Amino acid sequence: MRITPHLLTLALTLGACGGGSDDPAALADSAVAALNSSDYQTAYDDFGKALELIGGNSGHAQFKRAAVGQIQAQVHLDAEQARKSFLELAQKQSGVITDRDYSDIAGRLASARAFEDAIYVMDAGLKAHIESPVLAKLKESIVKQSKESGDPAALAALEGLGYAGGD
Repeated sequence: MRITPHLLTLALTLGACGGGSDDPAALADSAVAALNSSDYQTAYDDFGKALELIGGNSGHAQFKRAAVGQIQAQVHLDAEQARKSFLELAQKQSGVITDRDYSDIAGRLASARAFEDAIYVMDAGLKAHIESPVLAKLKESIVKQSKESGDPAALAALEGLGYAGGD
């Protein structure tokens, strides 16, 4: 059988597009593009594939990018599970997860109007990074938004965690 240039091009194109990747960085790049295009399921799946390839190696160069990225996508698919996943990651990777990561996830949860989940992530961040000006500013915003929303679960979380007075 003779391989024509068109057949070779088709094979290479299909391999690049549909065959998946075994490169965590390429998968993370693809996932970021999907996340930026609001294709949250694809982003979640691609970040998950990158994490599978990385395995349990939290020292891998793409680990944090893929783990946090997957949670960023998950915010739009299942906010409560995103909160749980992030808090679990933050507990296991306390030396890697920064105040900006807490702020990012809590802010995304608040933007998705998942105020109760945002409050719990914000609170955990404030406890882990006591002196963080980033989280102090975020607290003001999330407390205000939560109160304005009138969401009973968010208001109960504020009360239960001692933020109901706005301090």
